[in-house]
Amino acid sequence: MPPRVRLVVAVLFATLLAAGCSPRQPEPAPAGTGNGPVIEQLRAAGSDLARPHVLEFYSYFPTRADADRAAKVLAGRGYRTEVDGPDDDAEWQLLAMRESLVTEAKVDALEVEVAQAATQANGYYDGWEAAVVE
Repeated sequence: MPPRVRLVVAVLFATLLAAGCSPRQPEPAPAGTGNGPVIEQLRAAGSDLARPHVLEFYSYFPTRADADRAAKVLAGRGYRTEVDGPDDDAEWQLLAMRESLVTEAKVDALEVEVAQAATQANGYYDGWEAAVVE
């Protein structure tokens, strides 16, 4: 498995463990908490946290209209968005991307923003990931 893929999987898994939930759990722990260990994993993998990273936030929705509504809100707040689906669980995925420095405070704030947009559009937030930036 290439290093980037291993890190992405590790970051997503660590995020889920820190939040105390499993993938695709409709009622995850509150967003904006537990990101310190995930950020430390990025640092340990060789990522230069003084440089901006593209953070990718995942949310899921029962309909395309719901996903599009959240995408529109987040696009208005500076995120690049992609809607894809439905997946095997008949859910539509919203990928919201934003370049940012990776500090616990910044990731927490962005995570809360994405989670709120998902909740307001009848969806749920499912975690974030970032590639190593050297």
